[in-house]
Amino acid sequence: MAVDTDQKITSPVVLLTGASSQIGVFVIPRLLAAGFRVIAVSRKGRPSGYPDFEQVQWLNEAGAVEACADCQYLLSTGPMELAQNFLTIGQNHVVPGNPVTPGNPVTPGNPVTPGNPVTSDSSVTPDSIRGPFSKPQQKHKQPNSSKQFQAAVIFSSSSVQSKQQSANQAERSQIQAMLKLESKLKLIAKEKSMKLVIFRPTLIYGCGLDTNISRLAAWIRRFGFMPVNGSAAGLRQPVHADDLASVAVAALLSKKDLPPVLSVSGGETLSYSQMVARVFAAMRKPVRLLRLPEWLFVSLLELAGILRSGNSMNGEMVRRQLTDLVFDDQKARQLLDYKPRLFSPRPEDFSLPTDFPKAGQP
Repeated sequence: MAVDTDQKITSPVVLLTGASSQIGVFVIPRLLAAGFRVIAVSRKGRPSGYPDFEQVQWLNEAGAVEACADCQYLLSTGPMELAQNFLTIGQNHVVPGNPVTPGNPVTPGNPVTPGNPVTSDSSVTPDSIRGPFSKPQQKHKQPNSSKQFQAAVIFSSSSVQSKQQSANQAERSQIQAMLKLESKLKLIAKEKSMKLVIFRPTLIYGCGLDTNISRLAAWIRRFGFMPVNGSAAGLRQPVHADDLASVAVAALLSKKDLPPVLSVSGGETLSYSQMVARVFAAMRKPVRLLRLPEWLFVSLLELAGILRSGNSMNGEMVRRQLTDLVFDDQKARQLLDYKPRLFSPRPEDFSLPTDFPKAGQP
């Protein structure tokens, strides 16, 4: 028993933000298999049916403020704002946004949209990252930030490259906010002499929590057809969340001098039409693409936006179906032995996994 206890005490600890996100649920078993203990930060708590691993402690943001003093590593699979806040606890940094509120995150699996804004400026304090379950006036002991985090791996989005010239003002504004966040994270890492890797993934799928591939699957399941913009020939590289989990752990463990920003794509490049056809196949439904002229598709979408408030779709999303969104991830493949799978989705890729190993058996 003493040996087991010593192993737990000496195991490196990772603060994992966005633990219940699509990358988070896959990365936890991989972290455990690599010998880490995990402080899993999530507003929602442990997902229903998710294994209760012995080496994982689930906390909301408020509870994690004190716990992060014992963490040597930060892995962010949720909002970058929250990652920045944890990196600057106890300091007087001013950040470009409050931690996003429940239902309004800017995350790797939730690309920026007009209905998904970054909030206004705020100084970093424990109260600024309190979760919805914390007590209103609860005070927290400030950890010694000088002892925090040897390394940080943070997920951003390829949207910062593909949407900079968007005709949609809200998209452009949010992309600029994300780029500023990336720059601030790099500055913090330099000030702390801390290893930092920012991953920019594209079109994540894998457990039904994304707003891209899973949205297509939900539409196909309900209606049995999919409207597309003409040929919808723009190229895509969908990536499975578990592949991103794998490369994130590899980056934490790597002793190499890694670049601060790395693109990570899927194992296959295919057209938007081909991608949608594969989703039909995964749903075991005949491929039925309704090819609309762009002007008509955009007009129908705008009308739907008028009739249905809160609709996050916009005309730029339709126009991008004809645009190649392809990113070079050769550095990740070479430096981290990144080997993403081909895009061959299965029905189980559109719902939360149920086949994780039992607790203590990563």
